[in-house]
Amino acid sequence: MYKHIIVFAQRSKLFTYYDPFRKYLILPAVKGILGFALFLLSIALSKYIGTIIGISHNFKIETSDLSMSSLGFMFLFITGFLKNLHR
Repeated sequence: MYKHIIVFAQRSKLFTYYDPFRKYLILPAVKGILGFALFLLSIALSKYIGTIIGISHNFKIETSDLSMSSLGFMFLFITGFLKNLHR
């Protein structure tokens, strides 16, 4: 019974070192990746609908589309970081 308490105390010290890394880097990065994916999906969907309607003749994702999607990463990463910083 006492060994369990000692092991639990040592693990909680490990989690206290890991928690700021997770709080300020991992969680905002996950939100940023979600923002990147949502922006890229919306751009690709609008281009695809444009090819179906007949506005453009070929469907391709360009580097400018990826750079616009990186704005989605930046927006959601910064908002996630600032929300965690405010707490």
